[in-house]
Amino acid sequence: MSLIKKILAVCVSVPVILILVAFAFKEEIKADYQKYVNRSVPILMYHSIGIIPNWEESLCTSEATFATHLQYLTDNGYKVVTVQQAFDLLSAGKSVEKIVAITFDDGYENNLTSALPLLKKHGFAGTFYIVGEKIGKPGYLSYEQLRTLSDNGMELGAHSMSHDPLTIIKPEYLVWQIKEPIALFKKNLDMNITGFSYPNGAYNQEILDIMNKGGWRYKYALTGKMGANTQEIVLNTPYELRRIGISEKFAGKEGIENRMKDTYIVGYLASKGFDLNQFRGSKY
Repeated sequence: MSLIKKILAVCVSVPVILILVAFAFKEEIKADYQKYVNRSVPILMYHSIGIIPNWEESLCTSEATFATHLQYLTDNGYKVVTVQQAFDLLSAGKSVEKIVAITFDDGYENNLTSALPLLKKHGFAGTFYIVGEKIGKPGYLSYEQLRTLSDNGMELGAHSMSHDPLTIIKPEYLVWQIKEPIALFKKNLDMNITGFSYPNGAYNQEILDIMNKGGWRYKYALTGKMGANTQEIVLNTPYELRRIGISEKFAGKEGIENRMKDTYIVGYLASKGFDLNQFRGSKY
């Protein structure tokens, strides 16, 4: 592509005035961006910690890659907490500089056998979102194993009952998909869960209306939107928290480093009214 065509391509996707402003106020923007970074929390999303043949690439991260990612966070001074802990810090307006949350969707057994030992090695906590109907099935965590995660300081949350995207569920079954995990955890583990992860990150206004009804124990829910989370987000839209997907595709320290940068940059732009999520689907 010629230089002229490259310039025209940029001008189509980003107004020229924004480019000029960025150059004119480079130092001010840099300082403002760093201020955003210091007051926001990235939430990283993993699935299987182990490569499973024939599985979609976005669902798998090797144990070696996960170990490298955790070492990067340790080496760069990050503290990894549960989503609920991050939510509480943001809500209270406390410092969240260098705070990150790590999550795992679906409830695979290797989250216990592979992820937990590595998290504990670094003194980190994680949050695990469980599909209700998968508990105890081959390859998935049992209630006893979920208890082990909890006893080791990990947070447990819901990932619906069936894992079908909620946006395609018939309206009469939506409440059951969302509410039933609360009953399962209470009955089998005597545990009150407070977090929900939308399957495939998909949600709509109907689902938000259900989540916002009084009486729910859920304090927050995670979407498929990219970006970091600020106090404004947790206070005003607690059922629309943001995450970024991690997989073997982002192997190595450079992989996690770039993904962290993506999270902050997308979040920062969104805070300025330019949300890149509008140009992409809800799935990672």
